[in-house]
Amino acid sequence: MKPESPLLDTRSLLNYIFAMAASKQFIVPADFPELKMLVWNRDPSQPIPAEEVFSIYERNWRHVDHEHLLDFELRLIERLTQEFGHGHMLVG
Repeated sequence: MKPESPLLDTRSLLNYIFAMAASKQFIVPADFPELKMLVWNRDPSQPIPAEEVFSIYERNWRHVDHEHLLDFELRLIERLTQEFGHGHMLVG
């Protein structure tokens, strides 16, 4: 069953981010601009397990455009880092 994308208002998006990261469910890359760019080789509308999303950010951090990273995506990354990286993201 494919989870529905959230409404694009900030409150709904933040609720979505925290619920997905906390429950180890799925995240839709198309909802997060930098993540969407990182998964260029797959369909960004297809949900990815939250732990895999953390791994994608961690492995590809050098490709993330930090100047264009939106607040809600940064919050997702912080939440995933707490949940799956135990507070640390191993980037080179």
